[in-house]
Amino acid sequence: MAGERSTGEEIFSRSLGFAIALGSLAFGVAAAMMNNERTRRMQEELRQRMDELGRKVEDFSSQAQGAIQDRRPEIEDTIQRSRRAAVDGLEKAKGVVEQGADRAQEYVQRMSQQAQQAQQSAKTTTNGAQGGSSEQGSAQAKKAGQPTKRIGANGSGDQGKEPISYDETNNPGSY
Repeated sequence: MAGERSTGEEIFSRSLGFAIALGSLAFGVAAAMMNNERTRRMQEELRQRMDELGRKVEDFSSQAQGAIQDRRPEIEDTIQRSRRAAVDGLEKAKGVVEQGADRAQEYVQRMSQQAQQAQQSAKTTTNGAQGGSSEQGSAQAKKAGQPTKRIGANGSGDQGKEPISYDETNNPGSY
């Protein structure tokens, strides 16, 4: 009986072990299925959020395109006005430079004429002193050495500066 008893107990313990193992396996399968279901729900939720964000990006993109299209004439007008302002500014600067160059050329021509006149006057004075009246020669020399006007940026005469003065040798002095 002792052998039968050990066999009966053995069968009972094996059956109990088998039942516990089978229960554990069933519990593991159930937990895995629940975990799998939870993972599937999380993936689905994530997919929905990504789709929603994609739609929002497309909406914002189309709104931005619409805003740009609405403002395009305004933007192009601003660009055109900027170009016109730049061209006008360059034209004005060109005009001012040309005027300055013309005035400088006139000034140089007048100064060279005055220098020629002074030189001729000096020759006449030298010739006149030899054969003519010394008073006439000194009057011509004084006339040749008279101060001249400065030409300002606007074409007018003296701009608050002293005129150019000449010394006895007919060289320009200080301002």
